[in-house]
Amino acid sequence: YVKPGIYEIRLTAKNYPDPGLYQETVKSVTVNADLLKVFDLLEADGYSLAQRNTEMKIGYQISVPMKVAIQIFKPGTTIYDYQKGTLRNPTTGTEVKDIHEVLVKAIVGIRPATTLIEESWDGRDYAQQEVPDGTYPFRFVTALNSADIDSVTGEILGSDDSSTNSAMWSIDKVADTYEYQNLHKATVAIGDGRFVCEDWEKTVFFYPNPLRDASKGTLEITKMPVPGTVSIKFFNLAGDLVRDSNYTCVDANNYQVTMGSSLQFNPDNTPEGSTQMDAEDLAAFPNLRNAALRCRWDRTNQHGKKVARGVYFGLVDFKAQNGREHCQKVVKILVP
Repeated sequence: YVKPGIYEIRLTAKNYPDPGLYQETVKSVTVNADLLKVFDLLEADGYSLAQRNTEMKIGYQISVPMKVAIQIFKPGTTIYDYQKGTLRNPTTGTEVKDIHEVLVKAIVGIRPATTLIEESWDGRDYAQQEVPDGTYPFRFVTALNSADIDSVTGEILGSDDSSTNSAMWSIDKVADTYEYQNLHKATVAIGDGRFVCEDWEKTVFFYPNPLRDASKGTLEITKMPVPGTVSIKFFNLAGDLVRDSNYTCVDANNYQVTMGSSLQFNPDNTPEGSTQMDAEDLAAFPNLRNAALRCRWDRTNQHGKKVARGVYFGLVDFKAQNGREHCQKVVKILVP
């Protein structure tokens, strides 16, 4: 199948068997070919998820067999450059260079033509954690060659959107460019405030565990349902307090802040006094699971000295700003 565009069909008639006997006749017709389409979508963006343990259906058809990816993005993500189809980071307002800055989840597969296709999204991100309420933009990425789309992120492979050569741009490999350049919207309205402690406790964990490399110890909170105050304390097996402050923490938008004895946190805003991480810092402390907040523990006590080998307990405390919920979670950590 050819790419969408304007094509000239030229018919040439020559004398047979002697082509030189008469002058050849040429007839040309210009046609507009647009064979590669995603169609039968909802006319309005009525995609929504309003109940826990249910799924949102995205129904559509495609004109020819293609590999299709539905990329779901963080709320506020928009198109940065329509010509290229690049994205805008809602936090920084800059062009997205790494899709993990804004990607929540991708649904990817090879799909058949001219039959109803229904994709399901259960309101979870690629770490299988429930996302907060909000409006999540999504788009279709399509390609005739299945090798052109990454099966995990839905990104176009082997392209360079920073190139001055438009043939190197991702959009050059996309089958339906309109659906690549335009975002649909899905609304998640489960009600974060109804299950605060239940949601929060399920998403608190420590890795790697056992903690062998002190530079990688991370206490992570994947979901922060409502604004509130977070504090972290570490105890040894005897119950003695080892550390209770001065952790380096990073939010979902990669803004870094030092947590004192506690941290006021609002999932809709960056922490007060925080600064955005640069590429080098982010490479050393990546957001692997789309976490709301991640904090480093480097196996040191309150005085900066390395702790002895043994079992430690991290007590993570969360007090909701509304004053109604007070949640705690204890994680056990082995320091070999």
